[in-house]
Amino acid sequence: MTWLLSEADSVERALEMIASVPHAGGGNLVLADPSGARAAVELGHRGTTVERAECDWIARTNHYLSAPLCDSHPEGPLDSIGASSRGRLAHIREIAPGLPDSDGLAPVAALFASHDSDGRTGLCSHPVGDGPRTISTSLYLCRDRALCFSDGNPCLDRWYRFQLA
Repeated sequence: MTWLLSEADSVERALEMIASVPHAGGGNLVLADPSGARAAVELGHRGTTVERAECDWIARTNHYLSAPLCDSHPEGPLDSIGASSRGRLAHIREIAPGLPDSDGLAPVAALFASHDSDGRTGLCSHPVGDGPRTISTSLYLCRDRALCFSDGNPCLDRWYRFQLA
């Protein structure tokens, strides 16, 4: 991450850098730059996949979506966490297009603080046994060059805004 942040000046450059090195796995990256370019990268130990944004936003939760990586990383005993991750992303994809882009953080923070009754669509998860738990939430406001961050459950914890240079 530090290498990408210090050396890449665009999403395209970051994607070139990611493609130039082998990976041991590592999850998901969501990339964006001030020009408006956005992409989600899934890093697996047998390959990477890239999804380029086709709208004004892009999101990921915790699990792989691409068939090649899903197939090489079968769900294990914590399958409920994977199901929660996919359900939360589906919820984001359903709600995000309707969020206003000029009302600041409040509508998006409310989405991240949402709960549900089935444990699969609310974005804020509280620990129940071995179930999923939200440990932090990040929202990057690329046009404003800012990071909004909640350290812990976004329904309970304060949101911090960091202005990036």
